[in-house]
Amino acid sequence: MKNIKTIVLEDAKKVISCMEKECYELKIECSFCVLDCTGNIIILEKMDNASIATLEIAEAKAITALKTFLSTREMDAFIREKDIGPGYLAGVCKSAVWGGFPLYENKTDKIPAGSIGVCGGTWEQDEAIAKAGIKALNFIIK
Repeated sequence: MKNIKTIVLEDAKKVISCMEKECYELKIECSFCVLDCTGNIIILEKMDNASIATLEIAEAKAITALKTFLSTREMDAFIREKDIGPGYLAGVCKSAVWGGFPLYENKTDKIPAGSIGVCGGTWEQDEAIAKAGIKALNFIIK
């Protein structure tokens, strides 16, 4: 039987806590989504004054990162480079807005242990907040 690495609730809470701290430093309120390796939601959280819409967008970013094994920034670049139309977004890619990352424990992992998505700031802020969460557990960005 093959062992599959996946992020668990305890780890997801640490990631969320670190991302919240980053939000407070930036003086913005966001929503966060953490998925396990199978795409199930571990945590979907909205800070008090974040828009309701940010919940869905954070989840879409996490789904995209998990399904494509790419950050949403990389997906954005791929779509622009290949001039892919909106039909592609309806399938595998739910969001090409920065702030979503697959979670890898090491560079040799072929399948992510899960993924995260952040929404509430600018694209750059969302990405920075997500990266802070990745660092919380020493995950890597491939």
